[in-house]
Amino acid sequence: EPAAGLPQLHTTTLEAYQQLAVTLAHAPRRLAALRQHLRRQRQPGAPGPLFDTAAGIRQLERLYRRVARGSRPASDTATPLVSILLAVAADHNADAVERTLHSALAQHYPEVDIIVSDASASPAIEARIAPLLARHPQLRYSRASGLTPAASLDHCLALALGEYIAITPIGDTLHPNRLARMLDFYQRYPGVGLVACWRQPQDASGNDVAGAPGLAAETAVGGTSLAALLLAAEAATVDTLCDPGALLLRRATLSAGFGQYHGRRYQALGPVATVLAALAGGDYVYLPEPLGSRRSAASPSASNSALASLERTLEQLELLYQAHAQQLFASAPQRFAPLLAARLAACHSLLTSQHTALAPLPAPLRQRLDGLLQQGHQLLLG
Repeated sequence: EPAAGLPQLHTTTLEAYQQLAVTLAHAPRRLAALRQHLRRQRQPGAPGPLFDTAAGIRQLERLYRRVARGSRPASDTATPLVSILLAVAADHNADAVERTLHSALAQHYPEVDIIVSDASASPAIEARIAPLLARHPQLRYSRASGLTPAASLDHCLALALGEYIAITPIGDTLHPNRLARMLDFYQRYPGVGLVACWRQPQDASGNDVAGAPGLAAETAVGGTSLAALLLAAEAATVDTLCDPGALLLRRATLSAGFGQYHGRRYQALGPVATVLAALAGGDYVYLPEPLGSRRSAASPSASNSALASLERTLEQLELLYQAHAQQLFASAPQRFAPLLAARLAACHSLLTSQHTALAPLPAPLRQRLDGLLQQGHQLLLG
């Protein structure tokens, strides 16, 4: 009865239940009103959990997980499950994986689900963490040899049961209070759509190196305002505010995987697309305190740099067109045209300066380029 929003039907004895059934059988108008109430409850957006199938499935999944772990169902349903995702790539070493795992297991927050997707070719990682798997039922391991880093991360997500998702790059260490501190903002402020923190940079030996948070103070920014800023910002600012390892995400905003924004998947700007999708659900909160650390990594290869620059430039245009289609600039339409003009100019400049390197473009990429430029010119002049 509480789930249906009909507390007047609650009874405590068999005799009272029988009497209520007889009373309703002789009161057709009252019975019709109760049926009409239940029909309204089935409508989308209606209050009450009786017909909220998605919420019921999530709650059932949490109960199954607790049963599998051999623990009693918790009575405090206000403590949501957080899934920590560790995607192991072919070049990750066992020491880094174990270091990151220990910091995930040391979280003070009680409801944690840790997923390891191992895309390496050898069994070395699995052998190293086998003792941890035996001792910690909240830790789950999946062999996923040969998957790309992006596919391995999506594999983690497919296995995750949490309402919140924390991507944890291999080699990172998490502050023990990280999840509790970040999740507190979601629980206290319903208008928050995304929470981010600073990751203290370290050298290869684990010593802190010079670095500063992306924002100097604890900051809350409107989701629409920050989305417009990210579409216009330089790469360094975008990478800082959209750092996947610094985010705590709502599972519901991730759709079928990471890097997706309104049905399209982005590669070079995957983190930006993930953040833009999350910001549709509310404001952005940034915590400048070092709630994690990250080891320095080798510099990426500079091969095909012109092609990589073109891919990022094209995705900037595609994200901008998507944001415009979603009316992200509806409150300040005068901001769209200058930004579009700047993005088109950057694309033309890249083509002019790198025309030799970009001359042998594959036909599909050339068609994509032509289509995006034509679309941009039409939007700008229209």
